[in-house]
Amino acid sequence: MADFGKPFWKTWTELDALLSWREGWNGYDAAAPNQEAIGHAFVWIEGLYEDTLTTGIRWMAPNVVADAHGNVVFEWWEGQKRLTIYIHPETVEYVKVWGPDIFSEMDDGEAEGIE
Repeated sequence: MADFGKPFWKTWTELDALLSWREGWNGYDAAAPNQEAIGHAFVWIEGLYEDTLTTGIRWMAPNVVADAHGNVVFEWWEGQKRLTIYIHPETVEYVKVWGPDIFSEMDDGEAEGIE
């Protein structure tokens, strides 16, 4: 890992902690976080952080969790706005919400770019 400093350290350590989550981590039958998804997530989030450094955009540390299928999930919130990124072993998907109407204030798809 490159030396990105304190703002990024929280995200990195939370992502690293997913490696210790075992099957059933949620008290039910959730899959353990997939190691390939975690590896992909490290590369993806590092690229995003590098972009914030080069563009001058303020870094907002995401909430870092796994989903029940073993994928890595990054979530950011600000007011009614929410961005959720799902990192699979091979792909990255997003859900973007900017209001309560799921038909006109929500978008989803495959994320492109940062790799």
